[in-house]
Amino acid sequence: MKILSLAFAAISISGCVAMPQTPDEFVKASEKTSLIEVHRDEYNRDTDDIYKVLSKKADECLNGVITTYQFHNGNRLAVSYQYTTRVKKTNGGDIRMTVQTKPLGATINIGGTPPPDGQYSAVINVKKKQNGRSKVESYTSFGAGEYYEYVTSWLGNKSTKCLMAGR
Repeated sequence: MKILSLAFAAISISGCVAMPQTPDEFVKASEKTSLIEVHRDEYNRDTDDIYKVLSKKADECLNGVITTYQFHNGNRLAVSYQYTTRVKKTNGGDIRMTVQTKPLGATINIGGTPPPDGQYSAVINVKKKQNGRSKVESYTSFGAGEYYEYVTSWLGNKSTKCLMAGR
Protein backbone atom coordinates (compact mmCIF):
# COMPACT_ATOMS: atom_id res chain seq x y z
CA MET A 1 0.00 0.00 0.00
CA LYS A 2 3.05 2.29 0.06
CA ILE A 3 2.61 2.37 -3.71
CA LEU A 4 -0.86 3.85 -3.18
CA SER A 5 0.54 6.64 -0.99
CA LEU A 6 3.29 7.40 -3.46
CA ALA A 7 0.85 7.38 -6.38
CA PHE A 8 -1.38 10.02 -4.78
CA ALA A 9 1.67 12.00 -3.72
CA ALA A 10 2.93 12.03 -7.32
CA ILE A 11 -0.37 13.15 -8.83
CA SER A 12 -0.97 15.68 -6.05
CA ILE A 13 2.46 17.27 -6.41
CA SER A 14 2.05 17.49 -10.18
CA GLY A 15 -1.15 19.46 -9.60
CA CYS A 16 -3.38 16.94 -11.36
CA VAL A 17 -5.57 16.00 -8.43
CA ALA A 18 -5.64 16.51 -4.66
CA MET A 19 -5.87 13.69 -2.15
CA PRO A 20 -9.53 12.55 -2.43
CA GLN A 21 -11.40 13.12 0.83
CA THR A 22 -14.68 11.44 -0.18
CA PRO A 23 -15.73 8.52 -2.41
CA ASP A 24 -17.18 10.99 -4.92
CA GLU A 25 -13.85 12.85 -5.11
CA PHE A 26 -12.06 9.52 -5.65
CA VAL A 27 -14.40 8.63 -8.53
CA LYS A 28 -14.03 12.12 -10.04
CA ALA A 29 -10.22 11.86 -9.78
CA SER A 30 -10.38 8.84 -12.12
CA GLU A 31 -11.22 11.30 -14.92
CA LYS A 32 -7.94 13.17 -14.37
CA THR A 33 -5.41 10.41 -13.81
CA SER A 34 -4.57 6.98 -15.15
CA LEU A 35 -3.55 5.92 -11.62
CA ILE A 36 -7.15 4.94 -10.88
CA GLU A 37 -8.43 1.99 -12.91
CA VAL A 38 -12.09 1.91 -13.93
CA HIS A 39 -14.03 -1.26 -14.78
CA ARG A 40 -17.70 -1.53 -15.73
CA ASP A 41 -19.51 -4.87 -15.63
CA GLU A 42 -23.10 -6.09 -15.62
CA TYR A 43 -24.47 -8.97 -13.58
CA ASN A 44 -27.69 -10.92 -13.80
CA ARG A 45 -28.27 -10.29 -10.08
CA ASP A 46 -30.49 -7.77 -8.35
CA THR A 47 -29.02 -5.16 -6.03
CA ASP A 48 -30.52 -6.76 -2.89
CA ASP A 49 -28.60 -9.96 -3.64
CA ILE A 50 -25.41 -8.05 -4.46
CA TYR A 51 -25.74 -6.06 -1.23
CA LYS A 52 -25.92 -9.28 0.81
CA VAL A 53 -22.88 -10.77 -0.95
CA LEU A 54 -20.75 -7.63 -0.70
CA SER A 55 -21.68 -7.01 2.95
CA LYS A 56 -20.82 -10.56 3.99
CA LYS A 57 -17.63 -10.92 1.99
CA ALA A 58 -16.32 -7.41 2.70
CA ASP A 59 -16.68 -8.01 6.43
CA GLU A 60 -14.93 -11.40 6.17
CA CYS A 61 -12.20 -10.40 3.75
CA LEU A 62 -11.54 -6.67 3.69
CA ASN A 63 -11.72 -5.38 7.28
CA GLY A 64 -8.83 -5.63 9.71
CA VAL A 65 -5.13 -5.04 10.21
CA ILE A 66 -2.38 -6.56 8.12
CA THR A 67 1.26 -6.39 9.20
CA THR A 68 4.02 -6.87 6.67
CA TYR A 69 7.71 -7.19 7.40
CA GLN A 70 10.42 -5.41 5.45
CA PHE A 71 14.18 -5.34 5.74
CA HIS A 72 15.95 -1.99 5.70
CA ASN A 73 19.71 -1.68 6.29
CA GLY A 74 19.77 -5.11 7.89
CA ASN A 75 16.88 -4.35 10.26
CA ARG A 76 13.50 -6.04 10.16
CA LEU A 77 10.68 -3.49 10.21
CA ALA A 78 7.02 -4.23 10.87
CA VAL A 79 4.57 -2.08 8.89
CA SER A 80 0.86 -2.36 9.74
CA TYR A 81 -2.16 -1.13 7.79
CA GLN A 82 -5.78 -0.79 8.91
CA TYR A 83 -8.28 -1.76 6.18
CA THR A 84 -11.77 -0.31 6.60
CA THR A 85 -14.51 -1.39 4.21
CA ARG A 86 -18.07 -0.10 4.21
CA VAL A 87 -21.03 -1.28 2.14
CA LYS A 88 -24.04 1.05 2.10
CA LYS A 89 -27.36 1.24 0.28
CA THR A 90 -28.57 4.57 -1.08
CA ASN A 91 -32.17 5.80 -0.97
CA GLY A 92 -32.73 4.61 -4.55
CA GLY A 93 -31.52 1.08 -3.80
CA ASP A 94 -28.08 1.52 -5.35
CA ILE A 95 -25.00 0.32 -3.43
CA ARG A 96 -21.61 1.83 -2.66
CA MET A 97 -18.68 -0.10 -1.26
CA THR A 98 -15.56 1.78 -0.16
CA VAL A 99 -12.16 0.45 0.92
CA GLN A 100 -9.84 2.74 2.87
CA THR A 101 -6.26 1.94 3.84
CA LYS A 102 -4.50 3.63 6.73
CA PRO A 103 -0.90 3.03 7.80
CA LEU A 104 -0.59 2.59 11.56
CA GLY A 105 2.22 4.41 13.29
CA ALA A 106 4.28 7.37 12.12
CA THR A 107 3.63 8.53 8.55
CA ILE A 108 4.66 11.34 6.25
CA ASN A 109 1.84 12.78 4.12
CA ILE A 110 3.45 14.24 1.00
CA GLY A 111 0.39 14.47 -1.26
CA GLY A 112 -1.99 16.03 1.22
CA THR A 113 -3.77 14.86 4.33
CA PRO A 114 -5.76 11.66 3.88
CA PRO A 115 -9.28 11.23 5.30
CA PRO A 116 -9.42 10.05 8.96
CA ASP A 117 -9.98 6.37 8.04
CA GLY A 118 -7.22 6.39 5.42
CA GLN A 119 -6.78 6.83 1.70
CA TYR A 120 -9.41 5.45 -0.63
CA SER A 121 -8.11 2.32 -2.32
CA ALA A 122 -11.37 1.35 -4.02
CA VAL A 123 -14.90 2.59 -4.62
CA ILE A 124 -17.44 0.14 -6.03
CA ASN A 125 -20.78 1.56 -7.22
CA VAL A 126 -23.68 -0.78 -8.01
CA LYS A 127 -26.65 0.58 -9.92
CA LYS A 128 -30.01 -1.14 -10.33
CA LYS A 129 -31.02 -1.92 -13.91
CA GLN A 130 -34.14 -3.50 -15.38
CA ASN A 131 -35.04 -7.19 -15.20
CA GLY A 132 -33.06 -7.92 -12.04
CA ARG A 133 -29.74 -6.88 -13.57
CA SER A 134 -27.14 -4.61 -12.00
CA LYS A 135 -24.31 -2.46 -13.32
CA VAL A 136 -21.11 -2.51 -11.26
CA GLU A 137 -18.55 0.29 -11.63
CA SER A 138 -15.22 -0.37 -9.91
CA TYR A 139 -12.65 2.35 -9.27
CA THR A 140 -9.35 1.06 -7.87
CA SER A 141 -6.08 2.83 -7.10
CA PHE A 142 -2.84 1.95 -8.81
CA GLY A 143 -1.57 -1.21 -7.13
CA ALA A 144 -4.98 -2.06 -5.62
CA GLY A 145 -6.58 -4.02 -8.48
CA GLU A 146 -7.14 -7.00 -6.21
CA TYR A 147 -10.31 -5.31 -4.92
CA TYR A 148 -11.82 -5.45 -8.42
CA GLU A 149 -10.79 -9.12 -8.66
CA TYR A 150 -12.38 -9.92 -5.29
CA VAL A 151 -15.69 -8.26 -6.21
CA THR A 152 -15.95 -9.90 -9.64
CA SER A 153 -15.09 -13.25 -8.09
CA TRP A 154 -17.70 -12.90 -5.33
CA LEU A 155 -20.42 -11.75 -7.74
CA GLY A 156 -19.50 -14.48 -10.22
CA ASN A 157 -19.94 -17.12 -7.47
CA LYS A 158 -16.28 -18.14 -7.67
CA SER A 159 -14.21 -18.84 -4.62
CA THR A 160 -11.30 -16.55 -3.97
CA LYS A 161 -8.86 -16.07 -1.17
CA CYS A 162 -9.45 -13.18 1.19
CA LEU A 163 -7.10 -10.32 1.87
CA MET A 164 -7.57 -11.05 5.60
CA ALA A 165 -7.05 -14.82 5.29
CA GLY A 166 -5.86 -16.33 8.51
CA ARG A 167 -6.82 -13.45 10.79
